Amino acid sequence: RLPPAAVSSNEGDVTDRAPEGGSGGADVRHVTLVPRRALRWLLMCGLVIGIGYALLLTHPRPLFAYELQHAGIVVHATQPIPDEMRATLDRARARLNTSTIADPAPVHHVFMCQSRWLFALFARNHYKAGGIANVYIGQNVFLRESDMRHDRLIGASGRPTPPDRPLSYFIAHEI
Repeated sequence: RLPPAAVSSNEGDVTDRAPEGGSGGADVRHVTLVPRRALRWLLMCGLVIGIGYALLLTHPRPLFAYELQHAGIVVHATQPIPDEMRATLDRARARLNTSTIADPAPVHHVFMCQSRWLFALFARNHYKAGGIANVYIGQNVFLRESDMRHDRLIGASGRPTPPDRPLSYFIAHEI
């Protein structure tokens, strides 16, 4: 027959006591694997990290020191943006203007992630893609490493994309 269980004053600890006058009188303690206090702490940490990540997705500008606004598109980058990027943005705007669903009114924000880890941070499980548009969170466009001077995106393989898919194509496609 099992002895009755009594909950101790320590949160999450349970003490089994032998009945009065029973054999041995020794206390046997069973500790739960994760005390409630630790579970609450982990839950709060996860919540803070999740909210912080959502804020980073909606407001990534602090990670990007350089900015160029041209043709209704704002490019943010971690490295200086060459003047040749203006021509790339003109080509992207020309592609957008041929689309029937394009709206020329809003200013579009494109973030050039010049390192793999930075692109993976924003692309999440789509880290092998050329770019990603966060339609529901912040409405920002994130592109992987590129050669902004020559209008070329650097693919996941580390090689430039084919000439028929220039950087301007990816900018227009993701917007």
